[in-house]
Amino acid sequence: MPSKEALVIYARSVAATFGKMKLEDRCSFLKDMYDRTLLERPVNWTHNAGRGTNLDALRLGRWLRKNGIPGGTSVAAEGTSWCGIFAAYCLRAIGLPAQWRLSTGIDAPKALLEKRPGYFHSDEIGPGDICVVQKNQHHFIVGNRIGKKLFSYDGNLDGQMIGERDYDIDNLIEGVKKQTEYDRSIAGTLNPQASKFSFYFYRMV
Repeated sequence: MPSKEALVIYARSVAATFGKMKLEDRCSFLKDMYDRTLLERPVNWTHNAGRGTNLDALRLGRWLRKNGIPGGTSVAAEGTSWCGIFAAYCLRAIGLPAQWRLSTGIDAPKALLEKRPGYFHSDEIGPGDICVVQKNQHHFIVGNRIGKKLFSYDGNLDGQMIGERDYDIDNLIEGVKKQTEYDRSIAGTLNPQASKFSFYFYRMV
């Protein structure tokens, strides 16, 4: 059975070895990650051969384009962020049938993976949970927690890398408060509770 412990062990192993891989091995890993998680809209790796394919984009350290045009991009706003795709891939690697959907993010059976608001349940977040934070919806796998500090394994880091980061929960909550006030200022009657769901986490049931 999939477990939070298994997820942490797998993500830790990838984070520790990915940066040491040869370029071709990193490209193979990322290609496999996309192939196994983007079941809704598979990536075409060979289209535009000779002029820049999506496989070439991986070799050049580029993001795949959101609009599907092959060859990739070095402009973050035009590229597909893959932190959540990495998290879904790690879930699949430990036996939980997750995939990435462009409209909803991580998609898995609710009986196996639940989604909880981090703003209201931040004290419950622990190793093996997958947090999603702020407006850009960055995903990270929690590897450890000490007090209010979360230590994580993240995909889509600078240079198209996988590695370790840390987050202060109070800062994440403060970011939600600022987003709530911003949403309220431009929408007037918007329910401020809605913005608080910009910080949430997935947990294995």
